[in-house]
Amino acid sequence: MGRTAEGWRLVDGRRPGDPLYVRFRHAGQRYFLSTGERDSESAAKRAAAIYAEVVSGRRRPGSALSSRTPIDELAATYLEHVEATGSAERFSMQCQHFRVHLLPFFRSLEEVGAEASWADFHAHRRRKGASARTIAKELSTLRGFAKWCRQRHVLQAVPEYRGPRATSDFKALCLEPEQIEAIIEALPETVSRGPAAGRPIRARYVFAWETGLRPATIARVRVDDYDRARKRLQIRDSADKARYGRELPLSERAWRALEAVAPSTGFIFGSAKLRDTLKAAALSSGLSEAVAKRVTPYTFRHSRITHLASVTTDLRGVAYLAGHKNLATTSHYVHGNVKAGERVLAAAIGDSGRQPPEPGNSRPETGSIWPSTSQENQAFASAPTASGSCTRKGVEVRVLSFAPDWL
Repeated sequence: MGRTAEGWRLVDGRRPGDPLYVRFRHAGQRYFLSTGERDSESAAKRAAAIYAEVVSGRRRPGSALSSRTPIDELAATYLEHVEATGSAERFSMQCQHFRVHLLPFFRSLEEVGAEASWADFHAHRRRKGASARTIAKELSTLRGFAKWCRQRHVLQAVPEYRGPRATSDFKALCLEPEQIEAIIEALPETVSRGPAAGRPIRARYVFAWETGLRPATIARVRVDDYDRARKRLQIRDSADKARYGRELPLSERAWRALEAVAPSTGFIFGSAKLRDTLKAAALSSGLSEAVAKRVTPYTFRHSRITHLASVTTDLRGVAYLAGHKNLATTSHYVHGNVKAGERVLAAAIGDSGRQPPEPGNSRPETGSIWPSTSQENQAFASAPTASGSCTRKGVEVRVLSFAPDWL
C-alpha cells in the first residue's frame, strides 16, 4: 500500500496474523504504531485517526504507554529515544537487533520481563551459529530496552540474566608484516563484480595497513578530508567510532594510495563487502585455510597496531594513530610473539655489554664486567680468582675461593 495524501502509511506486522501498523513522520520524529486491526479497511480508518491525534497534539510519543501496549510500538518509541540521545551508530545497530532478532523472538512484554525467555533467546542464537560476542551485544540492546520500560513503569523488573562473556570465543588474528604484504600483493586492483564492482581494493588495504584505521572509518573518508599538500588526513568525529576527531599524518605509501584512487568528490573508498575477496587473497598468499578464513578487514588494524607498538616505546603516539583515547585500549591490541621476545633479549644483552660464558671458560672478557678501559681497572680485573688478595688504591681486597667460576 502506498503512502496516503495525509502522510501516513500502513505496513504489515512483524509476524503473520499481527495487527497492521501505521508509519509516518511528524515534527522530525518517526512513528510506528499499532492500529490494533487486522482488516486493511478498518486499519486504514484507525491509522487516519492516530495520525490526526498526533498532528493535532492530542497524542504525544510515549504518553499512553502501558503494559498492554504492543511490543512493536514500545520498541519503536524506545528507538526514538535512542536516536535522540545516542550516536547514529548505536541507533543503527539497535534497529538491526530489534528488526532481525529481538522482535521475531519476543512476542510480548511479559516475555521480555521473564529471565527464562532471555536464556531461551541465548540458546536460540547459539543454535543459529551466532558468536558469544554478537549475542552479548544483542542482549545489551534488550537490557537497555527493559530498563527503559522499567523507568516508565511499563515493566515491573529487569531480568538479571547476564548472558555470555563478550570475549569468550573471540580472538583477534594478528599477522606478521610479511604476511600482510603477501595478502596485499595477492589482491586485485579493483572489485570485479557485485554492488562494489570497480571500487579500488588493493589501495584500500594498503591504506588500511599503513594507517591502522578502523574499517568503518576508512569507509567514511571523504575527498575533502584529505590535505594533499601537507599529506594529512582529517578524521571527523562523525567518522570515528570513539568520536575522536584528529589530524592524522600519512606515510608516503598511504599518500600514494590515496593519490591513485581519490575521486574528485565524495567518499574515497566507501562501504563494500570484501571479506570473501580478502579470504581468497589470504589463501593465495600462502596462509593455511584455517588461518585464511579468520582474516578480516580488522586483521589489518590489529596487526598494524601490534607492529607499531613493537618498533617504538611511545604508546601515546600509537594510541593517537589508532584513535584510542585511553592507553589501556591500545594495550589490548598489543600481542606478544617470538620475534618480540628475541628483540628484548638482544636489547638486554646489548645494554649490559655482557655475553653468557662459554663452557669451560672461568671468566668472560674483561670488558664485559669492567667496561672501563683505565689501567687501574685493568689491573684490578687481572686479580686471581683463587684465595688471595690484591691492592687497589691502597686498599687490600680479599678474593674469596668460593666466588663463582665466571667471576
